[in-house]
Amino acid sequence: MKPMETQTQTIALHAAGTKLLAIQPEGEAWQALAVPANGEVSATIPDGPFTLVSVCDEPGLFNYYVTFGGTGDAELDVYCTDPASTVKVSLAAGSKGRAAIGSYPLFGEITWYVKPGIYDVTAYDDSLTPPRFEIRRGVPIMVDTELAFDLATSGTPLEEIAVTAAALAAETVSKRVRLHTAGGTRMTIPATETGTRVWRVPASALQTGDRQTVTAIATTASTSRTSTRAIPNTAVSAVLTLPAALASASATFGPPQRVTWESQGDWTQAYFSAADEDVTVLYDAFVTPNHVEQAGPLTSIELPAPASVPGWSSAWKIPSAAGLAWSLSLTRDLGNFDTEQVGRSGTF
Repeated sequence: MKPMETQTQTIALHAAGTKLLAIQPEGEAWQALAVPANGEVSATIPDGPFTLVSVCDEPGLFNYYVTFGGTGDAELDVYCTDPASTVKVSLAAGSKGRAAIGSYPLFGEITWYVKPGIYDVTAYDDSLTPPRFEIRRGVPIMVDTELAFDLATSGTPLEEIAVTAAALAAETVSKRVRLHTAGGTRMTIPATETGTRVWRVPASALQTGDRQTVTAIATTASTSRTSTRAIPNTAVSAVLTLPAALASASATFGPPQRVTWESQGDWTQAYFSAADEDVTVLYDAFVTPNHVEQAGPLTSIELPAPASVPGWSSAWKIPSAAGLAWSLSLTRDLGNFDTEQVGRSGTF
C-alpha cells in the first residue's frame, strides 16, 4: 500500500529586523529560519497547528513574540523594523482629527509603512460640532504619501446613535463605532463624552460591502468585558449585552511564561502579554482562530521556554518578574462581525 502523502502549508513571514525566527509544527522538532536582508521568509511545514517564535532586540524594545497558528494562517507579520518594499504614510503637519488607511490609524505625528497598493482612506474630526468625516475610495498609495484633510470645509456630518449596555456600578464604560469599508479600511470613532451618544457614518455615504459595528467596553482595574455587534446602516439606537467577566485567571513568569483561566465557553482567539511599565521588555503570545480550531479549546497559554528555541542567545537576559504586569484577552467570534471579549490583568 502506498503511504499517504503528508499535506503541507507554506507561510509567508514578514520578518524584517528579526534577530531570531523559529517554527515548530505540532509534534515535531523546532526549525530555525534564516532571515535574509529583505526580511521576507517562506516556511513550508506539515499542515496543522504550529508555534512560531520571533525576537526583536532594538534599542528601545526587547520582544519575545510567540504566534500559535494553524493551517490557513498563510501570512504573518513578525517584523521588528520597517519592512522592505513599503511606502510611508502620514498626516500633514497641523492636521486635526484622525485618519485611517487599511488597519492603520493616523493621528498627530504617527507614521506607518504600508505595502504599495490601492486603499480606502478615511478621516474624521470630533472637534467639530457635529463631528465630520470623509471617505476617499480606491486611492493609489505607490510612493511616500502625506495625507491632508480640511473636514470643516469638505467633511460630511456624522449621525448620532444611542448605545446602551448594562454594566456594574464598579465598571467604567466606553463606547465606539467602527466603519469597515469594502476596500479594507477600518475607521474607529470613539465616543467623546459619557452617556449613550456615539457617532456613526450615515447610510448615504456607504457602499455595498461597507459595514458598521458598535462596541461597548466595561472595565475595572483588573477586568474588562466587551461586546461588539454589527448595526443596520440607519440604526438610531443599539442595546448591547456584555459577556460575563472572566471569573479568574493566574499567570506565572517562569520560564516558561504561562497563564491559565477558568473557561467560560469556547474562545476563538487569545492574546497574552507580560511587560514592564514602559514596555521596553515584552513577552507576548497570540493564538489565532485557526490554531484553536485545529488544536482544540483554550484553557491556558504557555510560551516556549526561550532557551529551548534554536537561535536563543544567552545575551538576552530573562528579566525578573518583579515590576512586570500581565494581561490576558480572550475573544469569541459570533459571526457577521459580532464578537465578545473578556480580559483580565495583574502582576506576577
